[in-house]
Amino acid sequence: MLNALVRRLENPGMGRGGLGSPQRRRKPANLIYATGDIPPLATTAVLGIQHAVESASKVTLPIALLVAVGASGAQLETMIVATLILSGIASILVSSCLPKVGFGHLLPAAIFSSFAAPAVMVVRIGGLPLLAGMTLVTAVTVSLLSFGLPKWRSLFPPEVVGLIAFMVGASQASLAVTRFLGMERLDQAPSLTHLLIATSSLALLAALTVWGTGKLRLFSTLITLVAGYAVCLATHMMPPGPWQRVLDAPWLGLPHLAPPGFAFSPQLMLPFIVLGLSSALKSSGDLTICEKIADADWKRSDLKAGSAAVFCFGVCSFFSAALGGFMLGSSSSNVGLSAATGAVSRRIGYACGATLILLAFSPKLVALIGAAPPPVVGAMFLLVVSYNLVAGMQIIMSRMMEARHTYIIGVSVLFGLTADAIPGAFVNLPEWLRALLSSGLTLATIMVVVLNLVFRIGTSNRHSLVLQPGSDDVNKIYDFMEHAGSQWGARREVVERAVAALVETYELLSGEELADGPIAISAAYHESHIDILVRYPGRLPERQTAQFGAHQLLQGQGSVANLASTLLHRLADRVKMKNSGDACELALHFEH
Repeated sequence: MLNALVRRLENPGMGRGGLGSPQRRRKPANLIYATGDIPPLATTAVLGIQHAVESASKVTLPIALLVAVGASGAQLETMIVATLILSGIASILVSSCLPKVGFGHLLPAAIFSSFAAPAVMVVRIGGLPLLAGMTLVTAVTVSLLSFGLPKWRSLFPPEVVGLIAFMVGASQASLAVTRFLGMERLDQAPSLTHLLIATSSLALLAALTVWGTGKLRLFSTLITLVAGYAVCLATHMMPPGPWQRVLDAPWLGLPHLAPPGFAFSPQLMLPFIVLGLSSALKSSGDLTICEKIADADWKRSDLKAGSAAVFCFGVCSFFSAALGGFMLGSSSSNVGLSAATGAVSRRIGYACGATLILLAFSPKLVALIGAAPPPVVGAMFLLVVSYNLVAGMQIIMSRMMEARHTYIIGVSVLFGLTADAIPGAFVNLPEWLRALLSSGLTLATIMVVVLNLVFRIGTSNRHSLVLQPGSDDVNKIYDFMEHAGSQWGARREVVERAVAALVETYELLSGEELADGPIAISAAYHESHIDILVRYPGRLPERQTAQFGAHQLLQGQGSVANLASTLLHRLADRVKMKNSGDACELALHFEH
């Protein structure tokens, strides 16, 4: 039965014309298990538990905040159970190939951490019913925005998505460092014992993920966690309160759900709608990193499949709020964990989701996750935040840049970092506006989207150049494509191929005296391809000779022209030639 269910998730359309499994990608050399690989059952189970522990550990963040505002034990239990169950369901659905909700990559769900601070503000104003109502607003916003992602690709170019992915890590940087150092306050001196255990845990984790192979790398997080538990118990570093709850909690128990009901506040609608935008774009950044990790030939985000995942997160958040749970989204730290262990098989997502659901029926295991040793958690958190930062930078730098990108990216990052580093900077703003600016991720998301729209003014997807045959105008081709590629934010390797193809075309037309007049070049950019059209009066080049090589270069008149034509066909993904009288056209197509 289990195998039949997994096959259904992998191939939902078998026998009835459905989508089926996504196309296999070229496996990167650093991966042990790629997206479509099937690890052994025991390995899948352990890796799923590893991801479930990472996802479930985040539940402690909103719980700790809600305890501070006086939430009851029953309310906290409801939030934990509802969040775990819906996180498990979302993890399974997103990892699957199901239409409308499946992404086909390992991407576990967890709480949306940027929602925590606004959540505390809302609870203080109107209690848990108001939190549930405003969570519904954010969840509906995420679900609606998911339908627009493929249509609004131009609004979310790689530099925007990459910046959001970077800010996911940057917004957690101070928390990661303070947890690693064991500092609950900025004026607190780090404990030497805590620092030694955290440093040893980070060293062990780094050794297993960098130099480890096979099972050592795959299970690096669990090995580090178990070692950390042992050392912290031996050195009395385990918090006594949480550990006592582990000892007192039963192994099995039916989950208790007490939905709080709903309340809404009109003045809070706008900030929680913007939080929905932030959540959708944050998930888009995580989706992009997932694709990049899993595909050695990654070029661009698959926004159609990504929109299904964002929609799934929105719908699951809706039901989580209805049951009394927290806002959900993609788990960035789990993405970093996938990269560190080298295992991105979607079947791990099924095991992770099943484990999260089962955790809701085991109070002792939930308490055990909540009692994770702070030094070890700090070390693991520091590593996954580092992966998010580097992955975001790689996505940003995968495209060519110009001056406007400096403003779009630089200003957004600076204001996003300010919101986290100087929380008092916006203290005098109205309360509804503070909810928007309380998170660096949310502020950076708003700014990068707005600035991208502003700086699109005056840009064009089409550029043109006119050259005279016989003149030394090759440098103009380099300048022309460099300017166009930077304005488009195109991939540099594609632009370099286009430059080489245009140089070969110009030298062929000029050197063989095929052009009798000006050579007009127009270049048009689309996210998936670049089209270049060369028009001139004269004659077309000779058609490409099959299997023309260097050894044929000395075979008589016309060999140099034939070689140039062969190079042109190899540089461009597609070449078309046509003429009407003496009006000639060469169409060069480059996949982007």
